[in-house]
Amino acid sequence: DSAIFKIAVAPDGSLIACALDEKNKKAGVVRIIDSQTGAEKAKTEGWNGAPGTLAWSADGTMLVAVGGRAHEPGQARTWNAKTNQVSDVPWPAPKHLLVTAALSPAGRLLLTNEDSNIRVWDLPDNKMVYRMPSDAPELVEGVAFSPDGKIAIAACTPDSRESDRAGCLIVWDTSNWGEQKRLQLACGAEHIALSSDGRYLAASRRDST
Repeated sequence: DSAIFKIAVAPDGSLIACALDEKNKKAGVVRIIDSQTGAEKAKTEGWNGAPGTLAWSADGTMLVAVGGRAHEPGQARTWNAKTNQVSDVPWPAPKHLLVTAALSPAGRLLLTNEDSNIRVWDLPDNKMVYRMPSDAPELVEGVAFSPDGKIAIAACTPDSRESDRAGCLIVWDTSNWGEQKRLQLACGAEHIALSSDGRYLAASRRDST
């Protein structure tokens, strides 16, 4: 009934989550569907705007959705697959629209963009774990944890699609959130993913590579 922003399949393949755009002044929604029957199991509503991206915990018990509306505070909401409960992440509201998110393998840490910075939030303890002491040179548009949770990565990209400024990937050690390296890219990366063994990183860039 509206544009699909994102699809995310639970690790065991049993559930499919779809983030849908707002339409006709009606807010967007996340629909969670049983992949075997096609029946809707749950949905998350109450968005100011729409959810923009989705991430599952490694065990499939938690789904996080982030989004909002441009130029307004971002939103983050979780869905518990065991209790069917939808909850707002109880953090100080981000100043900007949230466009990317990753859950640590254990589902404890939520990593999101915060304009040209990142926010790492401990969900059980409800506290900030890390924020860069100074902003990245470009906007953060993609984040990921390694499968073992030992490293986190952010992809930074220029704000304008016509910009020829370089982007970069920033890598952290999650044991102390020390920055390990920055990898320069000819242009920005918007989406990143790590292989299951953590050895390889794939990034989609704005020059169609």
